[in-house]
Amino acid sequence: MIKSGISQIGGKYRLKNILIDNTPYHEYFLSLFCGSCVYELNKKKANHYECFNDKNPEIANYFIVIKKFFKEFEERRKKGPYTIISRYLYDLLNAGILTPDDMIEQAIQFHYKIKLSFASQLKFRGLIPETTSKKQFITQAKKDFKEAAKNRNRTEGHFKNSLGKTTRPISNNDCGILTPLNPKLEKRLKYVIIEALDFRDLYNRFYRSYYIKKGLTKEVFIYADEPYPGTEKYYGNLFKPEDHQDLIEICLNSPFNIMLSTGGECGIYLDALGDAGWFIKEVYTRYSTNANNQNLTKEYICMNYDIGKVHKMVMDNQPNIMNYVEG
Repeated sequence: MIKSGISQIGGKYRLKNILIDNTPYHEYFLSLFCGSCVYELNKKKANHYECFNDKNPEIANYFIVIKKFFKEFEERRKKGPYTIISRYLYDLLNAGILTPDDMIEQAIQFHYKIKLSFASQLKFRGLIPETTSKKQFITQAKKDFKEAAKNRNRTEGHFKNSLGKTTRPISNNDCGILTPLNPKLEKRLKYVIIEALDFRDLYNRFYRSYYIKKGLTKEVFIYADEPYPGTEKYYGNLFKPEDHQDLIEICLNSPFNIMLSTGGECGIYLDALGDAGWFIKEVYTRYSTNANNQNLTKEYICMNYDIGKVHKMVMDNQPNIMNYVEG
């Protein structure tokens, strides 16, 4: 799995495999609201064109830096002040008192703020009292550690156990600010176009380029993971409640294959897309709504195609049935 190094509200970490399994074959790909790109980075690459879009310029800048300056980003973020967990430093960044000298430092600052905030809401979480979730995790870790310790066998004066080099049940938590990024991330983004446009503007460009000029339809696949209805307040001015209707109109009138994920107060989507004959799947997952609770949440994957009747996007590590048919 390729991780982007950042998280966003409504990220698709727990749903990525379901989304991948419902992805149709395509040559051109557009993600209208890429966020942390959990699904986008791990789906099979489109052969001709891919575009990851997010109206948040901080996200776009981050991925551009990772794509073009990966090595320098990794080197610089491990040498400067952003190697320590500091509420003071975090508040200076949020207040705009510390400003970046270039786009690489801007990406480093963004990465730092994301790592030290809960669900990317930019509320400091780096130094907090022990929470209910953390207590449960530590209790289970200690139990597993003690159980594994019983299975240790002394061999040539050394301890050998199922935990390998583990010497304590819990490691120190740096909130991920020092965790190296996977080099595969840079490689995956190599041919991806990064945009920070309004979804309507970008879709219209895509429509003109690939449908009006080239006459393409099902060769093009669009994924929309819009801010769920009722959560718009978390996105500032990037997405407003009235924007949902415009997205629905795009979905209903598009000649392309589209998959849309939604949840929350999403009746407006279920009614409109359901009445238009879209295929809608219910899925359940758990998301942390705060530091103490993980709520079971119902979400929906809406598609204007029947995944059982179209060619699916075969991942590189999946066997292709045609190999057996032709063999």
